[in-house]
Amino acid sequence: FTSVASLAGYLEMPWRKNHVVYLAHKLGYTEGSSFINSFFEGGGELLFSQGRNFFLNRGFFPSLFAGRRMFSTNLEYRFPIQTIERGYLLLPAYLNSISGALVADTLTFDRGPSHPTFPKDLFKKFYTSFGVELKSQWKFIYYLPTEIRLGAYHGLGPLGENLYFTLGVEAGL
Repeated sequence: FTSVASLAGYLEMPWRKNHVVYLAHKLGYTEGSSFINSFFEGGGELLFSQGRNFFLNRGFFPSLFAGRRMFSTNLEYRFPIQTIERGYLLLPAYLNSISGALVADTLTFDRGPSHPTFPKDLFKKFYTSFGVELKSQWKFIYYLPTEIRLGAYHGLGPLGENLYFTLGVEAGL
């Protein structure tokens, strides 16, 4: 049995055009045999991904957290930096825009009743991080929409990284 619920939304800021706050919550609950992948993973993102579809906490290494119950909250303040809308010579690379984001993530998890030696830390112990991202929106080969992200994050607590850099690429057809 596996269940995941998520709630996400945007709030446009009245003081500047295209400045938005993004808030997302994600809760996962699973039961089952430990021989089957009956757990969730949380942490930073992988270098190249098909999307941010797991429990994201960018100040920590990818898949650092594993548990049967997991909850994460992501808060981002997104703002435009420059609209470029230009290609480069005759190459099929088109840079649409550059934007930035200030981010904060928090995550809590526990291993569930099948691990009685581990404490039940869900909603008791939180792992928090914050950081900044620089994003660019591209179109490659005249169609392929792609986002290239460069981020620097700091995870709080003993498991967090002092300064963690990532390069993320998302492309979708």
